Amino acid sequence: MKKTALLCISFTAAICLAACGDTSVSDSEPAASSQTTASAPTEQAESTSASTEASSETTTKKTTAKTETTTAAPTTEEKGQSENGNYEDPDSISAGLWLSTYTDMGGVRGQRYYEMHDDGTGICVRQDNGSSLDLTYTLEGTKLSMNFSNGDSTVYDVNFLNADLFTISAVNEVTEEWSWYSNMKLSELSFYTNEELGEMSRNYFNSSDGRGCGYTEVCVGDEDNIVVTLYEEDDNTSDIVNIYYLDRYTADGHDWDNAYIDLTSVPRW
Repeated sequence: MKKTALLCISFTAAICLAACGDTSVSDSEPAASSQTTASAPTEQAESTSASTEASSETTTKKTTAKTETTTAAPTTEEKGQSENGNYEDPDSISAGLWLSTYTDMGGVRGQRYYEMHDDGTGICVRQDNGSSLDLTYTLEGTKLSMNFSNGDSTVYDVNFLNADLFTISAVNEVTEEWSWYSNMKLSELSFYTNEELGEMSRNYFNSSDGRGCGYTEVCVGDEDNIVVTLYEEDDNTSDIVNIYYLDRYTADGHDWDNAYIDLTSVPRW
């Protein structure tokens, strides 16, 4: 009996020891699982960090490329400008048709055309009466010498504002602003002179209004249209009966009430 009891006790102890060993292994497995779960965010963070660095590098490359493209734009010298922003003075005036705008000594705004040629010759046509003069010219730096067929000669100071715009000025002379107009020749250009528009305006008014017009004044308006002021009597001291705002090339426009007018609808003489 004693031997049997000892065997039972030994057997029971062995079972308990075995059970304790299983419990230890079972406890260690969750620990390993916990370690794996903890390492996953680290790998994800490293992946995110690498992605961010790649994205940052890509953005930097794009920004750098964009900066390089902007830097590669034409310089002011390539555009014909000097470092201070002013256009470099050309060696000659471009051949073609130029429109000159000026204000005379009496404060009246006017315009004239210049047809310039590469050989240093040209033609000047006045808009007020259509008269023309042949001319020769030389340009040396900022000095423009012009000799007209009527014997007048003037040396102007030139200020080039850009490739299509410059001014000329001289002592006792009005300042003219030249703007590029067209490649056409004056012989191809058709327009109404100030004198023609003044006479046509008076005829139009007298044919359509109960009140008469005896005198007109014509000038170039601020918007480069032609402004015709109509007076009742034979001078500009009488009452103004209307003002016409016209297109030089079509002779139509509107009056001071914004009513449409077409001077060509009435016989000129």
